[in-house]
Amino acid sequence: SPGRSWRSWDLRDTQEERGKAYLLETGGRGRCLPERGICECFPPYRGRFCEHLEAGQHDEGRPYRGVLHYLVGDRERLLADFERTLPLLWERFNKRFDYPVVVFHDGLSDGSRQRILEASPNRIWFATVEDYTSVPAYLQGRLEMDLGGYNIGYRGMCRFRSGPMFTQPVMKQVDYAWTLDTDGYFPADVKTDPFERMHRGDYVYAFSHVSRDQASAVQHFWEFCRLYLESKGINPKGTKMLRRLTDALVLRDTYWHEWNRVLFMNDIEITKLSWFRGDDYQDFFRFLDSVGGFWLYRWGDHAVRTIAIAMFIDAGKLLRMGVPYGHQNTCRCGEERPDEVCVRRFSSSWWECLPRAAVPGAEGREAGAEVADGASGDVGTVDEAIIFGGD
Repeated sequence: SPGRSWRSWDLRDTQEERGKAYLLETGGRGRCLPERGICECFPPYRGRFCEHLEAGQHDEGRPYRGVLHYLVGDRERLLADFERTLPLLWERFNKRFDYPVVVFHDGLSDGSRQRILEASPNRIWFATVEDYTSVPAYLQGRLEMDLGGYNIGYRGMCRFRSGPMFTQPVMKQVDYAWTLDTDGYFPADVKTDPFERMHRGDYVYAFSHVSRDQASAVQHFWEFCRLYLESKGINPKGTKMLRRLTDALVLRDTYWHEWNRVLFMNDIEITKLSWFRGDDYQDFFRFLDSVGGFWLYRWGDHAVRTIAIAMFIDAGKLLRMGVPYGHQNTCRCGEERPDEVCVRRFSSSWWECLPRAAVPGAEGREAGAEVADGASGDVGTVDEAIIFGGD
């Protein structure tokens, strides 16, 4: 709450001291960054030497470890969105399930940290991302870096969430990680725990919805994916998902053997970290990273995730989360709320899930109001049968 007296290790990272790095790293409780002269604790530890345990109310009864995580820049728009998102996260999910929240960043002021901490009762840890915007020397000055309207920070975010996110030290002892954007939120209460479903069903990846990317955002991506497939001897039609994603008859607006740009939207996703840290996924990421596409063309992490899943993971290992979710111009109330639809008063408003019967007809709505069309109650998604096929 406003005016709360924060401990120093909540508002800023503790200083490195002699022997501290060894103590934290061998105990798996934190790490030190020698070039910055600071140390960080990992959930659920706090304190000067990460000696204090701040456990969640359900930790002891869980045979797995899960975290929710965000990537936040020290900019007013992002912080304002995050201050609005965090209370919804708490009220509509985490008040009942109480998972730790990791905030990745490449530099946050004490004031920004305090705003984040005071926004909600969520248990929050900050984790520094090193080399977040370090463009390789051989790419610096390339014309492509100035095209497309995406700054270095955005391209760095795409690269980070494509590969390095999974190997961050703070994730080392975590089993499942739930990705959310600072402006992604739950438009209604989440009734079930997707982490528990992931563990119980031994799933590798959980998704909310499927969409389609614009051609300008994936320049040359599929060509390099084909090169990788050829170099590894992987059949580009070897799985049902790959065949669906490259079948010209599915959408009838692409060429044969060309990716149709349909993908899992991973502004909300849950990943089983042991698989995404593994050789198959990380080798694919390293190849893409080596050709510079994240920096030159802003290849999106959702594209990388989709093609990797299509290559390597059986559809039976994927979980449809079914939770209510809103983000920008996309909304779904999900399988948890089949009788509700997405509604927002204005295009700048955030979505809500309301009973169909309570939503007025077109003639009775306020000017500017938006209501989901169709039986699904979704906005901004495409039919996931494009990826999985029919029954």
